Formats: sequence, structure tokens, C-alpha cells
Amino acid sequence: MARYAPEVFTPLNLRLWRLLALLLIGLLSTSNLQAEAKTPWFDQLARILSPQVAQLSRSEQDLKSRLASLPLYTPQEVLRAGYHSQFQPSRDDQEWIQVDLGAIRTFESIVLAPVLLRLNDQQIPGYGFPKRFRVEVADQLDFQNPRILADFTAEDFPAPGYFPVQIATPGAIGRYVRITFTRLATLDGNHFVAIGELLVISGMRNIAFWRPVDAKSSIEADLRWSTEYLVDEFSVIPPPVGLQKSPSDGFQQKGPKATQLTITIDLGETYPIDEVRLYPAQPTDSPSSPGWGFPTSFQILLSNSPEFEDAEAILDFSRFELRHWTDRPLIIPVASRRLFRQQLPQLHDMRGEVDLPIDPLPARYVRLIVNVPDERQSPPVAALAEMQVYAGDQNVALKKRVTITHSDTASTGSDKSETASSRWFPAAIVDDFTSRNDIIELANWLKQIDLRRQYEAQLSSVQEKLAQSRSSFWVNAGVGGGGILILSLSFLLTAILWQKGRIHRETTKLRERIASDLHDDIGSNLGTIALMSRNLATETGIPQESTHDLIEISKIATETSQAMRDMLWIIKPAPLTLEEFISQVRQSATRMLGNLDLKIETPKEIPEVTVDIVWRRNLFLSIKEIFHNLSRHSLATAVSITIILDRKSFLLEIVDNGVGFDSQKVLTGDGLPNIRKRIGELHGSIEFLTGTPHTTTLKVPLP
Repeated sequence: MARYAPEVFTPLNLRLWRLLALLLIGLLSTSNLQAEAKTPWFDQLARILSPQVAQLSRSEQDLKSRLASLPLYTPQEVLRAGYHSQFQPSRDDQEWIQVDLGAIRTFESIVLAPVLLRLNDQQIPGYGFPKRFRVEVADQLDFQNPRILADFTAEDFPAPGYFPVQIATPGAIGRYVRITFTRLATLDGNHFVAIGELLVISGMRNIAFWRPVDAKSSIEADLRWSTEYLVDEFSVIPPPVGLQKSPSDGFQQKGPKATQLTITIDLGETYPIDEVRLYPAQPTDSPSSPGWGFPTSFQILLSNSPEFEDAEAILDFSRFELRHWTDRPLIIPVASRRLFRQQLPQLHDMRGEVDLPIDPLPARYVRLIVNVPDERQSPPVAALAEMQVYAGDQNVALKKRVTITHSDTASTGSDKSETASSRWFPAAIVDDFTSRNDIIELANWLKQIDLRRQYEAQLSSVQEKLAQSRSSFWVNAGVGGGGILILSLSFLLTAILWQKGRIHRETTKLRERIASDLHDDIGSNLGTIALMSRNLATETGIPQESTHDLIEISKIATETSQAMRDMLWIIKPAPLTLEEFISQVRQSATRMLGNLDLKIETPKEIPEVTVDIVWRRNLFLSIKEIFHNLSRHSLATAVSITIILDRKSFLLEIVDNGVGFDSQKVLTGDGLPNIRKRIGELHGSIEFLTGTPHTTTLKVPLP
């Protein structure tokens, strides 16, 4: 277990700082400057008196405005990191990787995704990215008569950081794409190269997904490094989504009907199908949970018959490992369908094979059959945000008819939703939206992300120059009569702010490190315990008593893992809104009290209030303790939860039909005193009214 020793900070002499701050404020009050709102007076003054500062400030605002119109780029850490060469004695030893596109193809660009790796509690963006390389294409496997598409061997290539490297190759044509690395990366005296993903963009699609790949040398390390992971969809690159908010969450089915669920899309006519994409759902009324509702056992079939008499399976997973998945789409190229009929797609047996076909399959109907839903949820749920079907560069499933059937029910058309007010309905999986945002074609999204990379680099440069110009301005201003005093006081004020910022940064860094270790180490172990005990319970020959114990172990491990995730959410350093807090309370109530007749009412309009760590920790733990007592001790069968907000307070009212309790008789335990203590720290109150029904009322001031 890692040990953490936060830096010891020297306490500030607060009285001295306050005195100096008051002196500075008094001095500024005599300047008669009308500073803009939210703008420090010294920045405003510098813009007024310095043309250079004014010009750089305008450039800064222009770049920020451009960035605000572009898709966000949130790099992702993935378990399957990508390709890693063997270590070499010299940085000038050559390595190469190549992909077989299956036939002579035309393409417009090649994309190299860097590796984002965590070593010794530090993120390393661009881990192992080569210093020098060239890109070639050939028509033959032996690379006779190669054609150079790009050459970066004359000087070192700039470090890519988190962003993918996009290499334009207009007019390129060929079957085999090879990247030759002529100068390797160096880290701790080791010389090697690492690439997260290799994409070949033709039209709107990546035609390198799940194609045969090869390399001069490679490290094959189970679920982290493999040559095959160059084309496996897992990389630092997030899903290609825009800024437009989604009008729906997708389609979901809960409970027994989630098993043997069938989703069928009628494309209207026969198309040559190249690719099918599945986007996992992310409910907007609860915190993000990777792989939420994604089925663990499912098939995808193509057919020209509505009865699927001539169906061909392009995917058949008997058990899909959700712990390896994220919120990125699962992309199934029709040409690589034999790989998706296994436990997990692998290419180990495909190395050197050159006859993997690329011809599309003609079909009018696409069907997804769910055999086992996401059983991590209670009740089990099967959900999708979007299902896309590509013929060439066109999503031919867009706005087409969706039919939902179950093993014991008739079909449900795409115009019917589960509830009239729900964001979940069949037609939502063909509306070109994920649960959160609109979907952008990959090629277009990559171009916009490259613009973001350029603008962010320019913004960083402008802000650095702006800081230097402001500093120069104040140094020059200090030559004047009162300049030295102003600069001195400004320096002291800056020192105060820097010291406070340093403490905050160190605390945040420590909290993130602890959360990461808990999630990686304990979370993985609990998941393994739950999986192993659940699998053992299904083995034949196990005594019934042992089977019961194994099921209980699996349940305890799952509950402990969820409790740990709740705690990590509580100490999350990033700001949290009141709306997100209420969503977490709703999710916890559903999870802990889902076996009861549960009704939850929350405000339709929630004020934009940010809740701090102390407030959300004390209140959330108190609410969880109340839910726990209801679930374990109240013998209730029905619970009603109501959250009421006004301008100053948060009120939670819980009404149940259980046996109740005498609060005076449980003061010796830890549960109720802890609740009263936490609520008291928030200057709130809690009341327990016994009777029929029983009412618990909790009220605390808003932060």
C-alpha cells in the first residue's frame, strides 16, 4: 500500500497579510480607475496604458472564443495502451510498424495516437513517441517500390502531448502502410517507441480498425502492450462528439425483459454494410459510469429477410468484459467479423495473413440480440445511446424504424417510449446523438480537434507573452514616484494568493493520487473477488451451503466496491454542482432501496450552486446512513423520498411504512449520533417522527 506524506506548509502570519492587503486597497481607492467587473485593476490599467498588452489581450480573447466553438478534447487513460517496441541499445536503431488494409485503398490522412501512461503516480503524455520517422505505402507485402507519404527524419518531431498526430496524405493509394522510426524515444536510459493507435482515414471512416498488423519487434504484455492494440479502438482519443446537447438518453430495458431483448433496425432497402457502431449509454440524471447498461452477452446479425432466415453474425460475444470498456463506441468492421465471434477480439492468429476480406455484406435488416444485460445494476439493465450502420461514408440507420421485441412479448415500434416523459425510447438510438452530445463524423471531428490543438498552443504562447508584457509594464511603472510601493504591495498580495494556491494544488494532487490508487488497486481486487466467487457459485458439485456463501461474498465485494466509488466521488477535487449532488443521492437511493416500492421526487428547477467537499461529505454520508437503516432495519415495503429546495436550504423528507424506532434508545450506537454530528456541523437539523407512516426530515442550509 502506498504511503502519502503531504508537504508541511509554514502557517501564514494572517494579521500581517491582512494589514498589507488593507493598505493596498486604501492606495487603490485613490486611483479613480473604473476597472471592469471580474478584471483585476492592474490588468485593466496595463491594457489602458500599454498598446502591447492591449493587443495581446485581444488575441487571447479571440483564441478563447474560437476554442469555445470547437469540440472538447478529454484524453482518456486506457488499460490496453497500444504498441511498445523492444528496448534497443541505441536511439538510432530502427523500428517499424505496418497495417494491411486488405486491398489497394485510397486515403486522405494517417493519425498516430500517443500513449497516455501513468508511472509512479504521474501521467506521462506522449510516452515513447518517436523523435524521427517516415510514412510509406506499398502495394506488396515485401514493400517493393514503396512510396514516401511523409518524412520527418531530418529533425526531431515536436512532442505531441495528449493530442493525436495527424499527417495529411492527399491522393495516397496503396494496401500496406508502414511507419519507420529512425530515432527512438529515450526514457531512463532506455531506447524504444510506443504508439497508442494507428488510424488510416478514408472518407469519413478509419479503415485500419481490426486489420492485420505487424512490427519489427514488440513487447506482448497481456492487457497493456501488443502489436494488435494498434488497431483495437482503445487509445487516448475520446469519442467523436460535439457541443450540442442530446435531446434523449437512448433506449433502455430494465428487469427480466432486459434478457432476450432484441433490437431490429429496418434500413428501408438493401445496402452494402461496412461497419456497425454501438455507443454505450450514460444517463443524464446520474454520474458518469463507464459501460453503464452495456450488455455482457450479445449478438449482431445482418440479413435481407425480416425473419432473419439468411442471417450472418458479425459479432457474437458470449461474455463481454465490461471492465475493459469505457464510454467510447464499440466499432465492428464487417470485414473483421470473424474476430468478433470470439470471447474478445484478438488478432494474434491473424499476423501475416493477407486474405482477410474487405468486401461489405449486403443487408436491409440489422439486429442486436441481448442474452445477458449489465448485471452490475439493480435491477439488471440493457441500454444503448446510439446504434449506427455504415455503408461507405453514410450512416444508413439514421432516423430509420426501430423495433423492440422480447422473448415473451410482441414488438414495440420506434414511435413508442417506455414512459411519456422519459428520455429513453427506441427511436433515440438512431437520432445521431449519444446520451450527452451530438455525434460528429470521425474525419470531421479529427480536423476540429487539430484546430483545437493549434489554438491551445497559440493561446499558451500568447498568455506567456502577455504575462511577460504585464510584468514589463509594472517594472517600468515602478520607476515612477509611487511605483515601488505599488509593486511591493502587489508582490505581497501575489505571495498570499500563490501560497494559498500552492496549498490547494498540493492538497488536490494528494487527493487525486489517493483516489487513483484506491480505484486501481482495491477496485480491481474487489472486482476480481466478485467475479471469481460468482463463477465458483455456478460450478457443478459445489455444496448448496458453499454456493450461498460464495454468492454472499460476491454481493459483499460488489457493495464494498460501490461504497468505495461513493467515497471517491465525495473527495473528488473538481467542483460539483447541486444538480450533480442530487443525481448522486437519487442513484444511491435506487441502488440501496431498489427492492422496495420506491418513489423519488426532485425539484424541476435546481439553482446553479457549487457544493464544497465538507458540505457534500457530511450530507451524503448522513443520507446514506438513513438509507442503510431503512433497508436493513425498518421492515418497510414502501418508501417515498422528496427533495425540496428554496433559496437558502436543502430539505430531504423520507416517508416509509416500516416499524420505526425510538431515537432515545439508539443513542449509544454510532449511526444516529454520527448523523446528528454531521448535520450539526452544517448548522442543520434532523427530526424523526414515529407513527404510521414514519417520517424523517433533514434540513441544512445551502452552501
